[in-house]
Amino acid sequence: MADTKNILITGAAGGFGSELALQLGRLAAEDGLDLILLDNNEAGLDQLADRIQDDCGYEPLIYPLDLETSSIDQYNQMVAAFEKQLGKLDMLMHTAARFTSLAPMVHADPVEWLRVLQTNLNGPWLLTRACVPLLKQAGSARLIFMLEDIDTMREANWGSYGVSKVALSALVEQLKGELAQDGIRVNGINPGPMRTTLRAKAWMPSAEDPAQPVEDVAKRIIGWMFSENSQDQLDPGVIS
Repeated sequence: MADTKNILITGAAGGFGSELALQLGRLAAEDGLDLILLDNNEAGLDQLADRIQDDCGYEPLIYPLDLETSSIDQYNQMVAAFEKQLGKLDMLMHTAARFTSLAPMVHADPVEWLRVLQTNLNGPWLLTRACVPLLKQAGSARLIFMLEDIDTMREANWGSYGVSKVALSALVEQLKGELAQDGIRVNGINPGPMRTTLRAKAWMPSAEDPAQPVEDVAKRIIGWMFSENSQDQLDPGVIS
């Protein structure tokens, strides 16, 4: 249909990304959405697509791609394929992230350091750069990045993950100022603590853990994404 909104989600096979995709899949038919799910886990993407089709009667487009290792040419080829098939992109949502463990900076593995920065910062920038022409075609598009609490990310032992998230927040602010004239709204979301595998690597479970189920966080963010005031802050103030 002419007014179908095309939504690309990175990290779609991950804990939060997969829940976001499942909930959007339930909206796809009635709300005119087409989902493009991207992840480096091809088997995970296949399983997610099967689940969405079984649960929702809707078949998303899947695209295996590794933000850590993909070349500029691979990003451009992917976007060319999207342009031919879809014509435009209404929303690009970055949920992919890499984190291994908390450790002092001087003990960081240099190879892992570079892998984290590539996945969390350089890859999202390269993908965004390639997708901007398709986002412009939508007329009124959205570009959304998942962030963290910046003060926490500046603390000791967060290493390359902390550095990548602080830098990503700066990227969000720069893109916000640069792309507004093209009808592309840019936001960074700090969803707060979520019950994911990534969080379990950094925080010991406890009865007082404030982490929320990913189902609740995804529902809240989707409600914000499609609200009339979605340029505004999402309670409790986690949108920049």
